[in-house]
Amino acid sequence: MSAAATTRLVPYLARVARILIAIVALGLLLLFLQLNFGLFDAQIAQALSLVEKADQKLSDEAVAGISIGSLLLAFGLCVAPLLSRRIHARGFVTSLWRGVISAFVFFLSTALYEYAARANRFYLVLAILGVILVTSVVVEALALAGREEHIVSFRTEITASIASGLLFGIIMKLFQFGIEVAKARIPVHGP
Repeated sequence: MSAAATTRLVPYLARVARILIAIVALGLLLLFLQLNFGLFDAQIAQALSLVEKADQKLSDEAVAGISIGSLLLAFGLCVAPLLSRRIHARGFVTSLWRGVISAFVFFLSTALYEYAARANRFYLVLAILGVILVTSVVVEALALAGREEHIVSFRTEITASIASGLLFGIIMKLFQFGIEVAKARIPVHGP
């Protein structure tokens, strides 16, 4: 790490640490007051009621199985960075679309793989080869459809996104498997 990077990073991390310590201290103080004196019972009940009403309203107004709350969250996460001066808007939009494309390719490849995995091992091997081939063709076609000066960076970013998505999927499957194994080995005592 360069000296310039260190001079930027260390003060930033120190500020983050100070803010987190202050938030934790304030949270612990408020928790102590609530647990010992119940000072915030009315406010907590009101907040829980508001959250429950909002959740019910947003769940009722679902669009194709996606709640309005999820749509608003996604919209906010896509628009908020564009309002920041610390983010290059054009680069953000480019990366966002590349992420959507890589997620779509990842979704298709995962669906094909899971379909073949249910059939038999021969189809699974064919599916793996097919996923590699289809992914390569789609990535190359999308890269060539863009600007010539961005072909290599687009190809690199999309391929890395797909690979990281697959790796994350494997890690999640291993994590879920670990939880299932732990559940099977830990005795559960009923009431």
